[in-house]
Amino acid sequence: MSFRFVSSAVDNAGFLPSWYSRLRNDSSPPAGWAEAPEGTKSIVIICEQLSGETRICHWVLFNVPPEPTTIYGGLPKEPDLPRGAVHGTNSFGVPGWTGPGFASEGIVLVFTGYALSSLLPLPSGASVEAVRTAMQGRLLARCEFSGRYVSRQSFVELLEGAEER
Repeated sequence: MSFRFVSSAVDNAGFLPSWYSRLRNDSSPPAGWAEAPEGTKSIVIICEQLSGETRICHWVLFNVPPEPTTIYGGLPKEPDLPRGAVHGTNSFGVPGWTGPGFASEGIVLVFTGYALSSLLPLPSGASVEAVRTAMQGRLLARCEFSGRYVSRQSFVELLEGAEER
């Protein structure tokens, strides 16, 4: 088996429920991993919206202990979390999860999990760029899944357009 990263909130390439959007609860989704390589000392989670060459970071969480292999959704939007886990600062300038907003065309969110050989020597609130730089030389495994998000109004319009075809 190989390192896997999943969320009970969304199947790979499925739709992320609006509960996790800024338009609703803006709650971080639950996440879990399996088959982390031997020697894994910490997990990093990064969620980004990819739009051409632009990356919008919705969530960066690092120094997550590899056991237990699950984090619950709805984490506090605080830099320092229990058990040593740390939120970095996302593209919206805040620690923690910031969900997608209105998405007329729909967007793709890529959730990436990283298994590392050590903790990252970074302060809470570190940027996603600083986390990526600090991971160099520590990466044991990487895996990802994606979820699509379309705001409710856009989803209704999308369905109506499909019915007209």
